[in-house]
Amino acid sequence: MDLYEHAAGVLVRQWEYMKNIATGSLNQDDKFGLLRGLAYRMQGGDGGLAGNYILEADLRAVFEGYLVNAGLDPGSARREAQTMIEEFQTRDFVLSRHGPGIYGFVHRAFLEFFCAGAVVKRFQDQEIDADQLRALFAARWRDPSWREVLRLIVGRMPSAVQGALINELLAAAPRPMAGAGPPRSTVESRLAAQCLTEVRNPRTSPTPPSPSSTSSFWCWSTASP
Repeated sequence: MDLYEHAAGVLVRQWEYMKNIATGSLNQDDKFGLLRGLAYRMQGGDGGLAGNYILEADLRAVFEGYLVNAGLDPGSARREAQTMIEEFQTRDFVLSRHGPGIYGFVHRAFLEFFCAGAVVKRFQDQEIDADQLRALFAARWRDPSWREVLRLIVGRMPSAVQGALINELLAAAPRPMAGAGPPRSTVESRLAAQCLTEVRNPRTSPTPPSPSSTSSFWCWSTASP
C-alpha cells in the first residue's frame, strides 16, 4: 500500500502545485472522486482491470454523472468533464490515450489503487457493509485481475473487518487430509497471506482463524512475522 499511497501523494502535490493555473473548478477531493468512479466503472468492463481501457464516450458519461450528482447542471457538467479529461491527460498525467477514442490509466497501479479506493469509500459512507464486502471477496478472489485490489481494500479496513475478510479467503482453502503433512500453498492461502501483509499489526488486529481449520491456521501462523 505504501507504493500506491506515495504515487497518489505525488498526484496530490502536482495538483496542489498546479491549482493556481487550473482551468477547472474542482478541488482535489472531487478529482479523486472522479478517478475512483472511473476505476470502479472500468473494472466492470469486458477487459476487467486487466484491460485498463475505456471508450471516450463512456469516460465522459462517468465524469458527467459524477458531476451532476455533485450538483452541477448537465451543461456545466459536460464542460467540466471535458476540462478534466484534458487535465488528467496533459497536466496530471494519470490518464492517457490508448488509441483513437480510447483512454486508460497511465499505469495499472493507478487503476487498482482507485478501484480499491472506490470500494473503501462506499464502505466508509455506509453504502455497503462488512457482509457485502465479504460477498465481494467471495465472488472476486478467483479472478487474478481482482487480487491486488482485494489486498489494497484489506489494508484500509478497520481491524475487525480485516479479520473477517482474511478469514473469508482462508475458509475457501481446502483442508489437508489427516497425516498428509503440511498443507500445500493454494491461491486462497497465498492471497490471504498477501492480505495479511497489509495489516499493520497482524498478531493483534484481525481475529485469527480457529486452529481446528488446520490449513487456515498454518497459513495464518506462518504468514505472521
